[in-house]
Amino acid sequence: MQSFQSSDTTPKPTAPDLSQMQLQQSSSPKEMEQSDLSSTRTAESFLRLAHHELQSPLTAIRVQAQLAETYLQRQNTAAVAAALTTIQEQSVQMEHLLKDLLDAARLQGGKLSIRPTTLDIVGLCRQMVTLQAQVTGRPIQFLKPMESLLVQVDGQRLRQVLANLLANACKYTALGQPIEVELVPTTTKGKNGDSHSWVTICVRDGGQGISVEELPRIFGLFYRSHQGVDASGERSGLGLGLALCAEIVTVSGGWLWAESIPGGGGSTFFVRLPVLNPSIKVEIK
Repeated sequence: MQSFQSSDTTPKPTAPDLSQMQLQQSSSPKEMEQSDLSSTRTAESFLRLAHHELQSPLTAIRVQAQLAETYLQRQNTAAVAAALTTIQEQSVQMEHLLKDLLDAARLQGGKLSIRPTTLDIVGLCRQMVTLQAQVTGRPIQFLKPMESLLVQVDGQRLRQVLANLLANACKYTALGQPIEVELVPTTTKGKNGDSHSWVTICVRDGGQGISVEELPRIFGLFYRSHQGVDASGERSGLGLGLALCAEIVTVSGGWLWAESIPGGGGSTFFVRLPVLNPSIKVEIK
């Protein structure tokens, strides 16, 4: 199986561009009025999108609750259990949507909280790959050149990043197509000649790919790709996930970027993080 390649001349990733989402100071009343109107339209558009995305799980919960009541009257316990499982799944989906909305508000306000700790990136990636494979039933190959590697990041936030990237990979990859995660260690030279050690998490899907025109825009807050349909042809999402991922990685001292081959060649998302000095010893869990 082809291994990911990571060079030292990696282009700087595109961080979320919040300038288009925030009210900018203008030099004239007319410009301020136009900025107000643009912000209002953006907010209205996002609220309509949020309503649409939240309506789906709410409708499913209501319908399944009605079915559960009917099945309960008929003493069909198996059907009741199935309905309750669906209600639970849709509740979790809605919880995730609401959490993303809250994080988006914090991101715009510059208040996204990060609590870094020392952890083993290999173990964390292995854990997330295993979890995603269990949840989706999709095989995900995990390639690693080392048994452990220490980084200083917010473990919960990094799990959020990996969960998003892996969920997208499963969503946009048709059954039978490969999904791979690889860890690539890299060393770069600074301007003063000093060495810097990094680890790059590479998440590759087997989807349709992203066009050259859209690739620089996919990390923008609320941006949804026109080509962003899943393997079943559906287009969903609030356009929050990648923007949040980019901000989390950036404030962690790393980079997030993507490469893609349109027309069925798939996409690869790269998360590069600084590696701690190997002399630091911590308990690996």
